[in-house]
Amino acid sequence: MIVMAFERIKTTHEIRMRLLNQLNIKYKEYYICPVGMDWMTGVYDNESGIFLTQIYKIPDGLSHAGDCYEYAVLLDDGRGFRVTANGDNKPFFKLPPKFTNLTDLILSATIAYGYNLEAYRFRLTLDQSEVNRITEEMNSMAKIL
Repeated sequence: MIVMAFERIKTTHEIRMRLLNQLNIKYKEYYICPVGMDWMTGVYDNESGIFLTQIYKIPDGLSHAGDCYEYAVLLDDGRGFRVTANGDNKPFFKLPPKFTNLTDLILSATIAYGYNLEAYRFRLTLDQSEVNRITEEMNSMAKIL
């Protein structure tokens, strides 16, 4: 596996708009309930130009194969796509065919994103009123039920 220097960052308005527009995140069309959308943070590696954030999670109690996650990936070159993963298990890791050359990088990003202690500490630094405002605004724009 390739280990990159993915660091947790706070999303910008531009990143949130790309998530919404480019990836057409509209939970009404795809999911029963919007669990796990992270509008506020993600991980980014400056060298590879890869940004990743979680957009959906099927908890272990609802999934037959353990926790199942869906991530949004945005590349500095303007492209973006979705990734599905079951935990850190590479055999259950699905990328769109034209992005399979990025498998190890994206797997590293999902592992960096999932580091719970770091994520918890990072979230403590965020202004909760800003988090609530942005989350409500973005959920409304994404037509989340």
